[in-house]
Amino acid sequence: MTLVTTLQQHLVGHFVAAGWGPIRISI
Repeated sequence: MTLVTTLQQHLVGHFVAAGWGPIRISI
């Protein structure tokens, strides 16, 4: 696994967490 791939996965994880967090709270 390359460093770029690792960073991309972390960024995706943060975006998913930021996107689904408020949705879960609002439901």
